[in-house]
Amino acid sequence: MAECSGMNNGVQAALDIGATDLVIVGDSRLAIQQSLGVIACKKKSLMTQLNRHQELVARLKSAKYLHAVREYNTSADSLATEE
Repeated sequence: MAECSGMNNGVQAALDIGATDLVIVGDSRLAIQQSLGVIACKKKSLMTQLNRHQELVARLKSAKYLHAVREYNTSADSLATEE
């Protein structure tokens, strides 16, 4: 759920500053594949987040997804562990 929420917050922030094209980078392969519709989302609580994500992405001209292996994604890791 945190991964979807993080993606949504990132897309919303990009829209807020006028972005039209976006590359969404994440270390959760599952969240990315669900966002792309490759894997079905079965949890109702996650469906709400996923539907919101689809609404946000629809406002962009283009969106691409990139999976970053967690060990090499130090930027996201430091943000996630920030207090």
